[in-house]
Amino acid sequence: WRPPRSDNTGTATFDTTFREPPQIFMGLNLIDLGENGGQRLNVSVDHIMPKTMEWHLDAWDDTKLYQAAASYIAFVNQ
Repeated sequence: WRPPRSDNTGTATFDTTFREPPQIFMGLNLIDLGENGGQRLNVSVDHIMPKTMEWHLDAWDDTKLYQAAASYIAFVNQ
């Protein structure tokens, strides 16, 4: 977690291949921000495909992001 990083991105691979890009529900389950400055964290996903997606946990301005974690649920309405 040292040094703090503002931009954090990765790719998640689903255990199954969906028939179409799934909808994603994502929620934070860990946040470790610096005491001084703002408390800003943006959680998002993009490039959602039937087998993969790209996730982002990003801070901005004077926010010091040491750690963050999120869980997601991927689903297709039937």
